[in-house]
Amino acid sequence: MKRQILKDSLEVRIRNFSEVPELPPLRSGWVRPLRTAIGMSLRQLASRMGVSIQNLQALESREPEGNVTIAGLRRIAESLDMDFTYAFLPREGSLDAMIRKQAESKARELVERAHQTMLLEGQAVREELKETMIRKRTEELIQRIPRNLWD
Repeated sequence: MKRQILKDSLEVRIRNFSEVPELPPLRSGWVRPLRTAIGMSLRQLASRMGVSIQNLQALESREPEGNVTIAGLRRIAESLDMDFTYAFLPREGSLDAMIRKQAESKARELVERAHQTMLLEGQAVREELKETMIRKRTEELIQRIPRNLWD
């Protein structure tokens, strides 16, 4: 129950982020273009942040490669009077879809393994029955979400 409440809460946040169109990353990062666009010098931003110009230059040069900390980006955002936001967005669109995809993959693996054993024993099942078993096992895995679902 606790997991379901957490998942539902995260789904709402994910849905809100998912409505924002995906933007290609800026080759130069965000900090330098934002600072330049609002007419703020390195010295001015460094002063607002309480760091040296060299530290800010190093941060600006590391940002495009992703070699900055979240704390550092938050500090810059605060100094620019901006909000910094980050999120993990499921490629499948939602946590439920992500869980379903993994459960189906796991169910297929389990049913195929059992089917191979049955083949060796001369007890093969029809393809449509095998697919029905996979769908049923998928639903069971979704309901229980066992610890080994992601193994």
